[in-house]
Amino acid sequence: MPDPSDFARQLALLRQSFVAELPARMAAMAAEVEALRAGRAEAVAELHHLAHNMAGTAGSFGYPELGAQSRALETHLKPWAAAGRRPDPERLDEALWLFDLLRAMAAAVSVPDGGAAEDLAEACGATAGRRVHLVSQDDRDAALADQLRHFGFAVTCCPDEMTARREAHAQGPDAWLIDVDLAGSPGAGIALGQSLGAAGTAPLLFLSSRDDLDDRLAAARAGGVAYFVQPLDAMQLVDRLDGLLGCRADEPYRILVVDDDRLLAERSAMVLGAASMQAEWAQNAPAALRKLEELRPDLVLMDLHMPGCSGMELARVIRQYDAHVGLPIVYLSSEADLDSQFAAMAAGGDDFLTKPISDRHLVLAVRARAARARQIRLLTDTDSLTGLLKHGRIKERLSAELARSARTGRPLAFAMLDIDHFKRINDGHGHAIGDRVIKSLAMLLKQRLRQSDHIGRWGGEEFAVVLTECDPEQARDMLDGLRGRFADLRFSGPGGEFSVTLSAGVASSQGHGDPSGLVNAADAALYRAKTGGRDRVVVDGDAPA
Repeated sequence: MPDPSDFARQLALLRQSFVAELPARMAAMAAEVEALRAGRAEAVAELHHLAHNMAGTAGSFGYPELGAQSRALETHLKPWAAAGRRPDPERLDEALWLFDLLRAMAAAVSVPDGGAAEDLAEACGATAGRRVHLVSQDDRDAALADQLRHFGFAVTCCPDEMTARREAHAQGPDAWLIDVDLAGSPGAGIALGQSLGAAGTAPLLFLSSRDDLDDRLAAARAGGVAYFVQPLDAMQLVDRLDGLLGCRADEPYRILVVDDDRLLAERSAMVLGAASMQAEWAQNAPAALRKLEELRPDLVLMDLHMPGCSGMELARVIRQYDAHVGLPIVYLSSEADLDSQFAAMAAGGDDFLTKPISDRHLVLAVRARAARARQIRLLTDTDSLTGLLKHGRIKERLSAELARSARTGRPLAFAMLDIDHFKRINDGHGHAIGDRVIKSLAMLLKQRLRQSDHIGRWGGEEFAVVLTECDPEQARDMLDGLRGRFADLRFSGPGGEFSVTLSAGVASSQGHGDPSGLVNAADAALYRAKTGGRDRVVVDGDAPA
């Protein structure tokens, strides 16, 4: 989450902009009122729209009375705007009276001194870290710490109880990993874990050389969530820690805000951005459709009443695209009529939020709906063993990112990776161990590549990576570092401990403008890496070795 003071400052600036623009908004409404007086029936629809915008915007910027008065005018004009005709004289006089009240209230509006932004901490939540404190004197556990570091864990080794308590006081970990028989004293680690667990919230995991029910029961009573018996396969521990702490910092939810009121759209995007979402906004239908392709949002947050193309109409257009049939569309509007809300949802919407809405409730509602949509998409888009994108989905991401690269002029790299001599692993250690090697590489890719990159399982032991805004040499360095880390991992099989290497081929959008050409070039580079001795990264265009 961004610095709260910076968020408050930005919010205050937007509020000042709203107040500064208020005279122009009222002048626009006054012009439509004069047009109504002059007999222009079409002015009622524009005045209704301006009152609708004011009803949602004023309340959102902290002026609820102004918003309520605008809503009263909007509600009064609604039947006439829907019919496209001028109100009868009695109803017109009432509308003019409501507008005069609104204008008087607007003239009295000022920016309050000070004021803090709404506290979003509860809605935003905290991001889990990956700090592990390993409390052990066992030499085997030093090697275990190195394995954990390959997967992005920050491991602090504590050889004794005093060090563990000092480190806990200095900076508490996100997880404790404790030797049951600390310093050669049976059960000493469990007693330490119990006291550490009582003083904090970090999960306790225990290591032991014995698979003993009494020890397991004691560990469970101390609050232990896991009990590992030496010799330990590091990948089992990584799996459990990933489940507890999160494998990779989740990619931020991508939200597209569509509202013809620029200030309100910007404010909603700012609030969602403060909650660690990637929020962008568009003011009209053409801009929204462009953003759909560029942003690939998890959710669209859209106003209902917009000129030129209403929210309902835009929802119907979005649903015409196969890629967006399941995209959640949530209306955020000051429309209070339930029949209108249900009609909007029947036109392709999934939910309806009424302006003004508190920042906290906006964040919670958007996050819940986006999370559910992402979970559903994961079930259909990702490989069950690795959690990476399936073959077809990674090809789709490559096409989309290549199109973005062509528009922005920023480079894109595509890489194919393959585990060396994988058949030997399956033949020598069994398919279960082979699956563990595949999963370990997937985990390493997720940990060591950037959130903006896309990772897929191409098939079998072969992987594909789309590296955004990355030139060939940057891609080479990134993948070569990953190659070295993978080679350092140690796996346990029936024949003992072993290590594995990988080969990679890289191609760049700077030399290939279409997806198939890029894939073929990366595949050819991978073939050269294999025939050139394996355990290496080859970039398309490299001179033959």
